[in-house]
Amino acid sequence: MSEQVQVMREVPVFRAAGLLGVSPERLVRLVDEGRIKADRLGGKNGESKRRHLRFSSMELEDLLRELEAERAEARQRLFAAEVVKAERKAERLQRQLDRQQQLFETKPTKPATPAPNTDAVLAAIASVRDDLRVLSSEVETLAQLVRPIVESLK
Repeated sequence: MSEQVQVMREVPVFRAAGLLGVSPERLVRLVDEGRIKADRLGGKNGESKRRHLRFSSMELEDLLRELEAERAEARQRLFAAEVVKAERKAERLQRQLDRQQQLFETKPTKPATPAPNTDAVLAAIASVRDDLRVLSSEVETLAQLVRPIVESLK
């Protein structure tokens, strides 16, 4: 029975940050948050603590998978938000298009504009029509009176 022994390579902080696609400062924060284990190497008091971190390749691979999953989820959320935004814009444009089309279809070619004194003119016409009816009636009455006279003169 052979056992597979996994070789653990130590990776310096700058290389690890580059592999993960994060800044060295972010990588140090991830260490402080406990998301990845790191070996702290001794350093002088004034030196930056990030220079004295080393990571195992297995730890880096695990964190890389986590970060890639987080990035994929963030891209999906961003894409979904962009889709919703685009759908809302398309709906708004469609409503504007529908309104414009409706206005175009219902707009009369040339509306008949009434004369400024239309009501007065219509009232005068009605009055003249009434007067003509009365006059016509009176002419008819006169004609009936005059016919016997005209008949007697013949």
